Amino acid sequence: MGRKPLRECGKAGCHELTRDYYCDKHKVNRHKVYDKEQRNKQADKFYHSEEWKKVRAKAMSKAHGLCQDCLARGVLTNADMVHHIKPLRDYPKLATDLNNLKPLCNKCHGQY
Repeated sequence: MGRKPLRECGKAGCHELTRDYYCDKHKVNRHKVYDKEQRNKQADKFYHSEEWKKVRAKAMSKAHGLCQDCLARGVLTNADMVHHIKPLRDYPKLATDLNNLKPLCNKCHGQY
């Protein structure tokens, strides 16, 4: 697959060009705030585990690295993350179940 085209950062008022949703400056800040204030420590530990990295790679490979919601609409978009269909906090036993994982782009993930 080719590289993503450049576009403006998703942070309001920032006109920095990036291939991701946020430019490097806002991507780092966004994750720091989320990790500190919203994500619980148990989930944080899970998302940094080797088990999650392996199952995430399997889910991405199974979907050929494409966003599944975009694909359902006939649009080819690279997936940026793997979404838990049933939330990790409510269904921890499904954390690594491939049937509960869906690769998505940032835009589609923001709709959940």
